[in-house]
Amino acid sequence: MSGQNAELTCHIDPIASGAHHHVQWLRSGSTISRNDRVTRYGVRNRFFISTKKPYNLGLRNADLYDAGKYTCNDALKGVAIGDLEPHLVVLNPASCPMSGTTTFIQNDTITFEWSVTYAGERDDSQKPIITWTLNGIEQTAIADETTLGVFKSTFTKTASSYDNQKQLNCSFSVLNIQQHCSTKLKIIESLGQSDIVLIGGPRDRAVLSGKNAELTCHIDRIASGARHLVQWIGNSIRSGLSKPLSVNDTVIAIDIPNKFYISTEKPYNLGLRNIDLDDAGKYTCSDILRGKSIGGLEPHLVVLDPASCPMSGTTIFYQNDIITFEWSVTYAGERDDSQKPTITWTLDGIKLTSPADETTPGVFKSTFTQKAYSYHNQKQLNCSFSVLNIQQHCSTKLDVRRNPALKPTLFVNGKIIQDQAILQRKVGTNVQLKGELLAKPMPLYTWWFKSKCHQDFDTVDYRDTKELNDIQFNQTGIYRCCVSNFYFEECSEVTIEVVGPNTVADLKRATTSQRRAIMFICAGGSSTALFIGFNCA
Repeated sequence: MSGQNAELTCHIDPIASGAHHHVQWLRSGSTISRNDRVTRYGVRNRFFISTKKPYNLGLRNADLYDAGKYTCNDALKGVAIGDLEPHLVVLNPASCPMSGTTTFIQNDTITFEWSVTYAGERDDSQKPIITWTLNGIEQTAIADETTLGVFKSTFTKTASSYDNQKQLNCSFSVLNIQQHCSTKLKIIESLGQSDIVLIGGPRDRAVLSGKNAELTCHIDRIASGARHLVQWIGNSIRSGLSKPLSVNDTVIAIDIPNKFYISTEKPYNLGLRNIDLDDAGKYTCSDILRGKSIGGLEPHLVVLDPASCPMSGTTIFYQNDIITFEWSVTYAGERDDSQKPTITWTLDGIKLTSPADETTPGVFKSTFTQKAYSYHNQKQLNCSFSVLNIQQHCSTKLDVRRNPALKPTLFVNGKIIQDQAILQRKVGTNVQLKGELLAKPMPLYTWWFKSKCHQDFDTVDYRDTKELNDIQFNQTGIYRCCVSNFYFEECSEVTIEVVGPNTVADLKRATTSQRRAIMFICAGGSSTALFIGFNCA
């Protein structure tokens, strides 16, 4: 059988055969082993030589690729030992289609199909043939081997009371392998039409993966009469198409154990245990005798499998960090687009815009991205979705903290400078100071100035830009730009030193007021100004 170990016999007496014997196993002309050693590289984990019965060849976890002819060879004589080259026939039967008891209603069509995939046979006598019996009497079945290497057999019969409580068996045997499976037939008599009285009719339902759910088809059994027949029919990946699941209060889908049950409190609601995406789909609560669905609706079971909540408790960010969260929901079984999950993001109850992504069918993904500003601080970020009766949400409180390195960026004449930089500018030139800091809400700017002659700062402007045109010596000092809003205040500063001309030519171009403020110290009769200063007095 596929998946099992096997041993091909070539049991040699190594003592009686002499010290120089050379036994090798061959397959398709390639050497597998020499005496007690597997020599073929790449298959040493698949083959082994028996230590109890040398030189039997063992195969681990055999599959269809291992099937075929093997030769136990006397390498010195160049002939097969025992005059037989054994065949390994590998069989891979489909899962047994029957088990326990299967219920049918009179005149239903009893249908079962079983197939066996095989390889490695020596001739037709080693091919599997499936036999069907009913209480030991062989039955006629349809054989099909249109697919090479696959033997399929289908048993079909109209259910009658004669078949009730009889054992239906199917089996095959090849060489040393025998397999069979069986079921006891339970045939229910059809007693004519009935009027079904509903207490609670079918409706669509959503459920989270891993949970139990109950589909409604609550019948008043007394008012519906003794002859009513109610059946659930499944259409899902797990059940397949149009699979009968129950008859009244009896589950008949016994090939799917521990999955379905009929409610004892609300007959004939259909319960499903430990649901996953394979259980999603359409289910029909049917009036068998009338041949139509009950309640006029074939309910859909929508299964939702959300990813773990990406948020919890409090999440810390620093100003200008990028706040990013992503949540996704895998789903199946929806009737239409209205039953697909849609993720919504809110900040303190205000709906936010976020990109949606469903490039992978059956997976709805949504991403929230924003730059962290101080106004986000202590606000509640929430994401949620709802489908039918299911609502899910997760949230976090945003703790947005001041970034210690976050200060206004300073520009002097359009060029970025470092905080607390010291710059020299010639008297009479134009200097433009500008501060910049991205923040929400929009911040306010204040420029402060402290000259060499004062201890305190004075306010000089309330814009982001401070213009110093025709700068004078008395404008030497520290210029501080402060940016603030409701949540913070940050400052950066620059020291501007106003210096005089370097040459007599520069001095001649100076204004009268500039000349009065210039003091010369001449060295060695030079006419060049070596030091320019400002006298606070």
